[in-house]
Amino acid sequence: MAQQRISIEATLDTEDDTFAISQEVEFQNTSETALSEIYFNDWPNSFSTKTSELAKRFAENFSSSFHFEKEEDRGRTDLFSIATNGIPLEWKREAADIIKVSLKNPLPPGETVTISLIYKVKVPDAKFTRYGVTSQK
Repeated sequence: MAQQRISIEATLDTEDDTFAISQEVEFQNTSETALSEIYFNDWPNSFSTKTSELAKRFAENFSSSFHFEKEEDRGRTDLFSIATNGIPLEWKREAADIIKVSLKNPLPPGETVTISLIYKVKVPDAKFTRYGVTSQK
């Protein structure tokens, strides 16, 4: 499977450190078999819980600051809609940072599907990974 095109419209809200995002992802199935599901990596949601793989990694590095951090300073993704051609698709989180999207119909080899996502990303504090909100915003 190969990703062919991504289109993103994002609005930054500096008051609550969030991005409101509307995204379209076009995939072409370049495999030899039909696809019934597509997986997305949701890196911002890695910061959402104290039990994510990222949180476990912080703990392995003897850093307890993430574990005791206030929820509003950790990142997350609030996913509102995943659809194709305006038809909602079923999805679930396989892990904090992995989203499994089930297609309505299997995508045959060589065919393309466009998936629309609407979501909000809460940007985490930069002190964890140097990615995120700093004291200067």
